[in-house]
Amino acid sequence: MLAGGTDLLPLMKFGLAAPATLISLKHIRNCGDRARDQEVFIGAMTLLADLAASPLIRERFAALHQAVESVAAPPS
Repeated sequence: MLAGGTDLLPLMKFGLAAPATLISLKHIRNCGDRARDQEVFIGAMTLLADLAASPLIRERFAALHQAVESVAAPPS
């Protein structure tokens, strides 16, 4: 099952991986984020780009926001 391909797709492009079957999870509903007190809950299908744009993450979890912004990139 493929939910992003960050690791797998480059390997496939260079011929280093050739899975027989891929199942895309692309159309599974995005779970988003929510917070309670000093905890944040992030759904498994939440995109890094969505976290980077999240006011909740930016305002209440600055270190997480900075980390996510450093790795979030639009799909190519």
